[in-house]
Amino acid sequence: MVGADPDTEIVIPMDCLDDLLLQIQFTFKALNIIAVPINVSADLTDLTGWNKPRGVGFGQIGVGDEKYCLYDVAQRTSKPATDTVENPRLTISYSAALGGVPATRGVNNELIWYKLTWIDFDSVTYALVDLDTFEADLEDWTKVDEVGATVLDRSQLQVRNGAWAMRHSAIDNADVAYLTKSFVIGAVSKAYIRVPVFFEVTDQEKVIFEIITDAADVVNKRTQQHAIAASPAGDSKITGMWLYLGAEIPVDGTYEVRLRATCESGAALEIFYDDIKVVTKA
Repeated sequence: MVGADPDTEIVIPMDCLDDLLLQIQFTFKALNIIAVPINVSADLTDLTGWNKPRGVGFGQIGVGDEKYCLYDVAQRTSKPATDTVENPRLTISYSAALGGVPATRGVNNELIWYKLTWIDFDSVTYALVDLDTFEADLEDWTKVDEVGATVLDRSQLQVRNGAWAMRHSAIDNADVAYLTKSFVIGAVSKAYIRVPVFFEVTDQEKVIFEIITDAADVVNKRTQQHAIAASPAGDSKITGMWLYLGAEIPVDGTYEVRLRATCESGAALEIFYDDIKVVTKA
């Protein structure tokens, strides 16, 4: 049963995309907690303007094992207008495998309802609040380590524009570390943040990215997770390139934004950020 509100809200920074063939990607983690192997598959519905998505099988997961699954077969041939909202539904199916054969013994479905909001951060529709290029300094971003001891500095190793980017490095196995900055948002209708991020993972490193915006009450978090696992652990196709994340920020006040990276496995990761942008809509 789908509730009154989406399970997950995603802001898509469309100004970073070519107006060609667009691919949408949904990552989820499947965990087998029953006593027999399971098969996992997913199917997407309710995407107007996209090609007809198809079901995807992600193979078998052993007892007590987990696997990151990347659903990425839905494609659009052009970008929509800014402020376009779409509400796709991803149905994840789990079925018990019999003797390693993809026969089933009962099927359980999990339905995830998304709200996708397309935002062109370069559009004259929005007013610029902040643009962090890191050409001179860290632009008031600071780091906080929940677990581990990471390094925050500027680097020229991976840059989106200009000569410098911000680097968050030495994120190790089981580390939880985040960057934080506060923004003053006026009495407007909407506010959004765009975060270009670059990273590379190898072997079996697994990283979860979160953009967290707190509206005074820390319980009321808006969290969007981006789980990335490298081959052979998770079939990720989005490492070694700039990935553009987005989120909505509360309005009419001063709000802290956190960019948090959780390293589930792997060692000494380097994460680069450049051209972080905050805009508002009247």
